[in-house]
Amino acid sequence: MAAIIPKKSFGGSNIIKFGELQINTSEKNAFVEGEILDLTKKEYELLLYFISNKNKVISKSAIAEHLWGDDMDIADNSFFRFFYR
Repeated sequence: MAAIIPKKSFGGSNIIKFGELQINTSEKNAFVEGEILDLTKKEYELLLYFISNKNKVISKSAIAEHLWGDDMDIADNSFFRFFYR
């Protein structure tokens, strides 16, 4: 199971605004200028992870661990190939 981003990261709010992007964490969806984004679960988790870590350098292994947690060893190798192009 993927790591959970604590609400305290966003001041306890269910709505996160980042420029034109708005994320509703209780509904687990995201909008840009009012248009809903068609995101997979992993894409949503990654978007939220990046926003919660803005202005930080994040390692490939930290991203993979966040997305796959204990199942990282069985994650699709294509994820890692993406970073090594």
